[in-house]
Amino acid sequence: MQVLKETNYEYMEAKIKHNRKLALLSFLVCFILFVIMFIFPLCLYGSFIALAFALSYLRRNFSWKKGMLGEKEVTIALQELDDSYYLLNDVVLYPKHGNIDHIVLGQNGIFVIETKNYKGEVGCKEDEWYQLTYPPKKRGGGRRKRPVKKPLPSISKQAKRNATTLKSFIEKHIEDINLKTRQIEVNSIVAFVNPNLDLNV
Repeated sequence: MQVLKETNYEYMEAKIKHNRKLALLSFLVCFILFVIMFIFPLCLYGSFIALAFALSYLRRNFSWKKGMLGEKEVTIALQELDDSYYLLNDVVLYPKHGNIDHIVLGQNGIFVIETKNYKGEVGCKEDEWYQLTYPPKKRGGGRRKRPVKKPLPSISKQAKRNATTLKSFIEKHIEDINLKTRQIEVNSIVAFVNPNLDLNV
């Protein structure tokens, strides 16, 4: 495997640090508002709002960390391919389309890989994805409630959209007349990297 473009982990690490700083700042504001609530009771509401922001930034921080670890794992796994394959990581074709985690070029085709680091029970029916969440057990040993299907953004649609975007980009930039007449096919793959995932598709 020949790596043509590395992942920009500096960008991801900057996002992680940024969200961590915002979370700490929000916790600090929450604490200050909670303390002065005894003088100004309405500050309690501000304290709750600051806490909500802090938790949101922490979630984003965790999400960026998971994404970075997942992409590193896929890159390591792809190193098993021989040198007839080429790898581009973290490719942005148009700013409005986001990034493509990995593009693999080989004699058997072009592949875009969307990396996901989900855990728990995840399933899909066609392009509708969901995660099962279990409500806590009732007190007194009652029966456990049925799992709730929490909708997820469509992972398969995202991977297909990335493949379509890359195909359009290639067709738009081909100058060789012999290549222009050929049908270009870009295949989409979703890579789940977390071993604690129960996938039901």
